[in-house]
Amino acid sequence: MIETARGTVHEWQRDHMGHINVRAYLEFFDHAAWQTYAALGLTASLLRSGEANLAAVQQNVSYKKELYPGDTIAVRTGVLELREKVVRFRHELYNTETNEVASVCEFTIVCLDAKTRKSCPFPPIVAERARGLIDPLLVLALLQPRHGGKHVGGQHLVDEEARYVLGNERELVDGGDEGRRRAQHSHHRDQRV
Repeated sequence: MIETARGTVHEWQRDHMGHINVRAYLEFFDHAAWQTYAALGLTASLLRSGEANLAAVQQNVSYKKELYPGDTIAVRTGVLELREKVVRFRHELYNTETNEVASVCEFTIVCLDAKTRKSCPFPPIVAERARGLIDPLLVLALLQPRHGGKHVGGQHLVDEEARYVLGNERELVDGGDEGRRRAQHSHHRDQRV
């Protein structure tokens, strides 16, 4: 994961209940998204040229820990999935003093043809850079909760799935739902309850 934003929580970001409003979290994620696009090669000048356009098609946010005025934060981002026309990435907003994750945002974008306004493949540089930002261990960690967190036989299941994900990273990256299904199937095949 790479750092994509840094900031400070301010008193004016509180809502009428005294909490830091969700708007503040989303602003931090918005800053991180633009830095992520640039890291992928989707720079402001490229987007302004019309060579590529983006559409955000899904955003899921989870709030884990409350932030308070004066807290310093940073956002780290990693790519979870890459398909020909789709990139899905994860932002983790964390308190830099405690290193605790305060919020997580999974974001899905689609590349659009500027003229037809239909989805199209990302420029090759974007796919190349996105592959470089995939963290197979993050992808693996996100697969674990789907299995109820049970590890029959100790470390064996984690090791087996890690070997599958790390050994077949290209399938997972390019395979989308099918790649995730294969990774999950590998885990279930080796599970002995």
